[in-house]
Amino acid sequence: MIQNRSIQDYIFVIVVALMAIGALFVFSAAADINQQIQLDNFYRFTALRQLMFFPLAVMVMVCFSFFNYRKLAIPNNFLKSPAVWLMILSIIFSAAVLFPKFGTEINYARRWLRIPLGSISLSFQPSELAKWSTIFFVSAYCDRFHDSLGLYRKRFIPICTIVAFVVGLILIEDFGTAAFIAILSFIILIAAGVKFTHILTLAPPALVAFLVALFSSKARIARITAFLNPSDFADSANYQANQSLIALGSGEVWGKGLGRGICKYGHLPEDTTDFIFAIIGEEMGLIGTAAVIILFMFF
Repeated sequence: MIQNRSIQDYIFVIVVALMAIGALFVFSAAADINQQIQLDNFYRFTALRQLMFFPLAVMVMVCFSFFNYRKLAIPNNFLKSPAVWLMILSIIFSAAVLFPKFGTEINYARRWLRIPLGSISLSFQPSELAKWSTIFFVSAYCDRFHDSLGLYRKRFIPICTIVAFVVGLILIEDFGTAAFIAILSFIILIAAGVKFTHILTLAPPALVAFLVALFSSKARIARITAFLNPSDFADSANYQANQSLIALGSGEVWGKGLGRGICKYGHLPEDTTDFIFAIIGEEMGLIGTAAVIILFMFF
């Protein structure tokens, strides 16, 4: 018990450290010499929102650490399980976001539900809820039917159908998250004892779905083409990736110093989102990026 408690404490420290690093560098990346921050309207500013979300996220994490995960188990009555209701909510939200009346389009992708709260609004991505819901539901399902998971039609096909439905809804707008949820689900199933030969039977339909999703989207084809021919798309589809490499390289070993990066001033457009690692590399250099990677390795 002491050993388990010690492991929990280490995980908590690592997670908080990673969250703090993220909040710090989002604050740095959000610097804009042409924009004056108004504290009475702080929610409009990415950096200030992150500073508010950081302590709230820590509080939520601490609260949920006291939650007994066994309550997510599926009893004889499926509808009494929180895991089942989370899955149902994920399906409803993932479907709702596809409709213009409910979903909000950002950067040519309709992945967000915007929740108005008076003068401000919260953006919520249903696929993020689907990640957790799928983990909880598939795990609870495997626990409930652990002694009969080898039954192909009775146990394996039903859970795969549910996962495929969720993945299909997300796949329409978010290829990466859909693939992540599918792979994670199969890893859980394999760990739970499902026959690998059963998993292999899904390879043909999965391959067909992959190709259809790939070639039905001009944006996805453009990304692959840009990846294979980076120099030909340096000023268009590959611009963001190229600028991130420039930011990482310019930091060299020790970096330019916290807050002293220049790529965030219009050179790296999405600097506060998926490419925050490039800002860390520019300002803290190889030492900073290596530290972040090591933290993830320890996690």
